[in-house]
Amino acid sequence: MAPGLTPWVAKVTPFTMKSDSQFRPGPPPDLSSETWIKDYNEIQSVGLLTSTTRTPEQTDMRYFWADSGPILWQNALRYLSTTYLNDIGDSARMFALADTALADAQIACWDGKYHYSFWRPITAIRLGD
Repeated sequence: MAPGLTPWVAKVTPFTMKSDSQFRPGPPPDLSSETWIKDYNEIQSVGLLTSTTRTPEQTDMRYFWADSGPILWQNALRYLSTTYLNDIGDSARMFALADTALADAQIACWDGKYHYSFWRPITAIRLGD
């Protein structure tokens, strides 16, 4: 498995969760299961640059989520703050609460990734047979 950019985040003490594994998802499907085969084929088909099976809505979602993680949410919070909040204290509270939740979400995501140490779909498609 290729290393992540910030693997140490998996072991950061959460702010509000009881543990880094509190919301750990279930394990990935077995590589010989129908679920794995169906998901693999779907990702390969829909994710292809020249896909003929991807809908326009799926393409729009891809562009929306391209700015994932903190960048996407910080832009949204900045918009909310400048558009709807007139008090710097309210803005600071909103950013603090949202960023605490975002930090815990990232901790939980990295925990699941490194707990199962399973390849990403792009790795499976490039190296799978």
